[in-house]
Amino acid sequence: MQRRRAIQTRSRERGQTLLLFAVSVVVLIGMAALAIDATTLYVARGETQRAADATALAGAKAFVDSGVTTATNSADEPALQTLAGTMATGYINTALAQNKVGGVAANLVGAPTPVYPAPGNPQITVTLQRTNLPTFFARIFGQTLATVTASATAEAYNSSNPGTAGPNSMPPVAPSCVKPWLVPNIDFHHGNQPFVRLDGSLPNPGVWGGAANGVIGESLGGLTGVMENIFRPVGQGGIGLPASLPPTMTAVAGYVGYLPAAVSSFSGPCSACAGGSDLEKSVSCCNTAQAYACGGPGANVLVDLATNGITDIVSGTACLIGASGGGAELGRDTIDFGNYPPGGGGSIEIRAGGGPHNGSFVTTSNQIVTMPIISTDRTLLGAGQVTVIGFMQVFVVLIDSGDGGIQGYILNISGCGTNINTAATAISGGGVSAVPVRLIHN
Repeated sequence: MQRRRAIQTRSRERGQTLLLFAVSVVVLIGMAALAIDATTLYVARGETQRAADATALAGAKAFVDSGVTTATNSADEPALQTLAGTMATGYINTALAQNKVGGVAANLVGAPTPVYPAPGNPQITVTLQRTNLPTFFARIFGQTLATVTASATAEAYNSSNPGTAGPNSMPPVAPSCVKPWLVPNIDFHHGNQPFVRLDGSLPNPGVWGGAANGVIGESLGGLTGVMENIFRPVGQGGIGLPASLPPTMTAVAGYVGYLPAAVSSFSGPCSACAGGSDLEKSVSCCNTAQAYACGGPGANVLVDLATNGITDIVSGTACLIGASGGGAELGRDTIDFGNYPPGGGGSIEIRAGGGPHNGSFVTTSNQIVTMPIISTDRTLLGAGQVTVIGFMQVFVVLIDSGDGGIQGYILNISGCGTNINTAATAISGGGVSAVPVRLIHN
């Protein structure tokens, strides 16, 4: 009797296993859809964010290349803002093609428009969207395509704006890869005015066009090929520094010069043509071991008073600019200001003289370097020490192998200022520009 009842009970349960299996399959597929598709979308979202970051930084670099950050409160600023917007669009489109999401370029949401929350510090926000991302298991539930979106904001940061004291003051700047050529704060093209004031502001912002115009495009040394006008090391030319410095740093009328910095160590990759000394490698390559910070206690830079490093500077510069040899060695790449605003309405044009982009216009070159600007104020000078009060970006076009003279064009200038927030994290760009770019939101 009991056996018959057990058989009847099992007979009534025969359909439950199939039902449980069917329900389990649906749950497992749902979990797979959540795990696999969510992971896929998470990866796509990360790729989209990285693409947005890279694209925003490309737009910010256009600000630097346009020169608008060094045209603060000058007559050239409106024209350069227009140019910066045009260049940013081109840079962004190039970055979109190079930073793909799932093998496909993301779409711009809206038109990125430069904004200027502070003079000389333009910002740009880029929002990217990747649509039609395929799903896999989620198709069972009718979800066949998905969309991810990401935004990033970047700025070109020029510390030349005096800012305000206290917590809202400017963060410090301490770039590495800066060349050990210490530029005295004397602009001989503008009646020996300073390049930067002690408050960090620029007395001559904007585009060069003569003594009454700005510094962008101004030459270090003359552009006539007269070697006596080349930007020379001390002892070979002369500079207008105070007499309290060692006798080798005396002033000679008609010259401007630089002081070689004392380089204590070198770190970083270096090209085959670089020599063995730390100074020479610091000239020809990127020295990540030494940063040049805006002045203050403990930030003063030692000057190489022993030899002035002329031989090492000549060899290092020849390696840096791809000079072919001879007395006046020209760099491999060339620069043209012919179409530059406010007259021409175009950007500064740099043309590669070798490599895979030979003959093409480029936005980067080994000949673009950053140099520290040092104070000529007696009260800021010590025994063999100088104080960095700004940075200068220069396109080097020539090196005189006889005495280490350098000729080039100024591309950007930034001043340190006095309202430095020492509690803030220092901006330590790679030394390619006197005006670094950075992400401020993503």
